[in-house]
Amino acid sequence: MRISSLIGFTLATIIGQADSSGAAVEGPHLFFSEADVPTLRARSESQPWIIEARRKFLSRADEFLRVPTEPYSLVSSENGPGTSGRAFQQRLGTLAFAGYLTGEEKYFQKARSLLLAVVRQYRANDRQAWPTHLQYADAAQGLAIGADWLNARLTAAERKEVRARVAEFGQLLYSDDSVWGRDNSSVMSCNHNAVQFGALGLCALVLGDRPEWLARATERVRDYFMHFVDQDGYATEGHSYLGYGLLGAIPFAHALSRNGGPDLMAEQPLLKATGEQVLWKLLPGSHHMLAMNDSEPIATNATVAYPMIKFGCATQLWAWWQSARAMRGPEADGVGNMTHGLSWPFLLLAGDLPAMPAAVPAGTPLGKRFASGRVFLRSRWNDPQAAHVSFTSGYDFHQGHNHQDENAVTLYALGEDFLTDPGYKPWESRHHTTLKLGRAEQVRGSIGKILEYREDDFGAFVHGQAQRAYDIGLEWIGHCDRRLYFVRTPHPYVVWCDDAQLESDGEVEYTTRFVTAPSNRFAVAKGGGIDIIGSRAGAKCRVRVFNLRGELAVIEDNLRSETFVERGQTYSTAKFLRRASATDRTEHLRLVTVAFPYTDEAMLPRISMHENEGGALVCELAFPKGGIDRVFFGSDGVARGERESP
Repeated sequence: MRISSLIGFTLATIIGQADSSGAAVEGPHLFFSEADVPTLRARSESQPWIIEARRKFLSRADEFLRVPTEPYSLVSSENGPGTSGRAFQQRLGTLAFAGYLTGEEKYFQKARSLLLAVVRQYRANDRQAWPTHLQYADAAQGLAIGADWLNARLTAAERKEVRARVAEFGQLLYSDDSVWGRDNSSVMSCNHNAVQFGALGLCALVLGDRPEWLARATERVRDYFMHFVDQDGYATEGHSYLGYGLLGAIPFAHALSRNGGPDLMAEQPLLKATGEQVLWKLLPGSHHMLAMNDSEPIATNATVAYPMIKFGCATQLWAWWQSARAMRGPEADGVGNMTHGLSWPFLLLAGDLPAMPAAVPAGTPLGKRFASGRVFLRSRWNDPQAAHVSFTSGYDFHQGHNHQDENAVTLYALGEDFLTDPGYKPWESRHHTTLKLGRAEQVRGSIGKILEYREDDFGAFVHGQAQRAYDIGLEWIGHCDRRLYFVRTPHPYVVWCDDAQLESDGEVEYTTRFVTAPSNRFAVAKGGGIDIIGSRAGAKCRVRVFNLRGELAVIEDNLRSETFVERGQTYSTAKFLRRASATDRTEHLRLVTVAFPYTDEAMLPRISMHENEGGALVCELAFPKGGIDRVFFGSDGVARGERESP
């Protein structure tokens, strides 16, 4: 829909719902009406999983009854200044929606007090209250939701106060001269775009007489939906910012469609695929998420489940629900913490409930490649002891959340995080299971490429290329390829080959790193290599590294004095990870690494590596009970495996 026709729609359908005096219609209308409340209540009690979430939601509402409002503090023990707006919207929206679910006036009245407290105590341009556009956009969303859901419980004078503050926040969002209004695909794909303009759109819908705001919000949120995912539905900012972006976009898109505007979600056919990231990052047994880019190892907010329900993606919903239930404390069961904002109530507005999460069905593939350069591999579904492997080498639409992790590997098996991504921070290549090439580390804004991904009867093969990721101001990189082979059965393990060379003459030092969780331990292995000892159940992973001259020593790095700087603050690296490394001084690096999870040393194979007559590197694993696995890394870039039965 073009802007001109959208303005016509606005004048025809919205402006009659409120006038400038604040004499508005009774009851909510943006997301649901009073007539819809019985249906919402029935949906909240329709399935065991959502009943569980409803119970936690109402428990949080009871806690919020005790939140002081005279004055209302934007910062509390649960949130800092960066999430002040989200904390406000979560408290206000939880209380108001609890009123609709239960019919109890105490929730409405507390929400009313909270809404008026923020309206009277804080102005939109107060930079101590709202340091950046994200905070005042979050707050504007909360104000708009409060104005709609509490409309019938405000006096005419109070409505006028609330509308005036909504108009003030909306004007700031509309007139803000920042990068987020620019027509650039990397800007459009960023969560900031959705958060700012989704909030602007809700302000426009509340006021009903700002067609230019509504047109701008519609245009920008449409841009977000069109650009934030790759061809397979992967949001490259990571699952945490997938949730935040959708938190800004979906409430507005839902309200816009409900009130006669275009259905922005229906325009993006890949929206139903966004939950695939959640499904494939779910770690076996622990129900935690794999942290990649600026993401945390916990569930993202419930907004990600809206398209899962809307489009009937029951397996994605199962994965999100598993991760949501694994969260601890008040944020468990889908309600979310204060960084998540208000999201759970919108699940009752999505699609045709009841919706039941469905575990992964038999026959589901064990590997998934996303076009932007992420591959996720599993040994089995629905098995807490299964292995999970990731390989990343690609691009991010918006580089602000991109880590220096091209060709990085993670390995989770036997209930343990053996090779990990440290998560939101730190982000440098020295903090990931990657290579250092001479003096060169990967640079901010680095990109890689998946050259090939293939499944076969023996396992899965991934070939990544990362020479464009490194600092060419320090070294000229001829090539930097990592070829990974994941053997699934009968005992999962992973083997990879690093092939790299600088364009300078002579030998240089190449360092391969192994990053694990800070709660794990390293121990020098008697048979060669190093063991990563898991902190949960004590399972281990033997890591061994070979070149054609023999086996390299893998040694734990001393991180006690190592630090990194993130957003101007200095952190100790040792608080976030442990790291071991092996160094080879050579002109042309050709290394083979084996990471073999185990619980009993009697399971360990005898491992060796050689080059065959065809120039392929052959990694051979001879098992104690007989049988030999061979993984071939050919000079043509292809890898394959074979098994010699006992």
